[in-house]
Amino acid sequence: MLCRNRFSPAAPEHLTAFVAPGAQNPWRASLGGCPGRRYHVAPMSTALLHHGASSHDHGHGPTEPTAIGLPNVKLCMWLFLVSEVMFFAGLIGSYIVIRFGTAGWPNPYDILAVRITAFNTFLLICSSVTMVKAFQWSDAGNRSRAMKYLAATIFGGALFVGIQVYEYRHLLHAPSSALLHAVEHEMNKRGLHAARAGGHGALEPVGAEGLRIILASTGMSPEEKQNEQLLRLHSVLAEGRPRVKKTAPPSQQQPLREWDRRVLEETIQLAALFPEDDSFRRTISTFGKHHNIYPEGFIPGRDNFTSTFYIMTGFHGFHVAGGVVALIVILAFYALRRAGTMAIEVVGLYWHFVDLVWIILFTIVYLM
Repeated sequence: MLCRNRFSPAAPEHLTAFVAPGAQNPWRASLGGCPGRRYHVAPMSTALLHHGASSHDHGHGPTEPTAIGLPNVKLCMWLFLVSEVMFFAGLIGSYIVIRFGTAGWPNPYDILAVRITAFNTFLLICSSVTMVKAFQWSDAGNRSRAMKYLAATIFGGALFVGIQVYEYRHLLHAPSSALLHAVEHEMNKRGLHAARAGGHGALEPVGAEGLRIILASTGMSPEEKQNEQLLRLHSVLAEGRPRVKKTAPPSQQQPLREWDRRVLEETIQLAALFPEDDSFRRTISTFGKHHNIYPEGFIPGRDNFTSTFYIMTGFHGFHVAGGVVALIVILAFYALRRAGTMAIEVVGLYWHFVDLVWIILFTIVYLM
């Protein structure tokens, strides 16, 4: 009677999962069980390996519900995402306060590659769609299609990171180098040679009055006027931006300021010689505005805009890269039938969160 009151036969089932059904309970002494009593033990496949195949070979992960009805692995992911929400909410909130509290905030359209980033945003949204399709096909038992959509998601995420690195690379370089490349490309298309501009040193800036004379000249065709100004701008850019330390006295920084002024002036004058809808005009105008604000390049720490931009987009890019690595691991384990639908669902929650965060970042950083 004492034995029966202290422990019921079903009490130690969770401690006897590795005991074959019908075998004597090895913990009976420590539990106070009755000698000779046999306990019913659930088979290992149902007690521990719920992540094995279901009727559709789904391969779910640990699905034992918690107190709130969620599987452990999904609950852990939701808790992690809550912490991520607080992290990005702090970054975004700080950016908004700094953005609207700083006078003379640069126009993102003059600095950032908004069109390329808009395409990158669309690419990330498409990767969320392929993530959903991977889960749907896995839940339907079609593992081959699920793996194809997982691979498509990985490709989309990796391409997103690659485009972001490409954007960083161009932002960090001085805009004058990009402007020089654009001018040389246009000169090559026209068959112009830099030697014509640099034979006797750099040409003097044409100035507003000189530009008026060029525009009013009847002896030069529109193309000849464009060629003349292309050579003048190339002559200035070919000199290279003077290297002067930021800590140098104002007298030593004068050549640097003069060179920046000449580049901006010649760029504006060249743009005026092209139609408003001309792609080359849009290109050099963008670089000219960029050069006017950040002549040394869009370098972190230059001002509040550069600092907040790289912090927010950099942290998000790190999260996307981490998600791509996680997806690669899940795909490999899924192909080996060591992961199932639950793994795809859980990593999908993270991927959709990263997608949502980027839509918010793109809106407030690139479009505001």
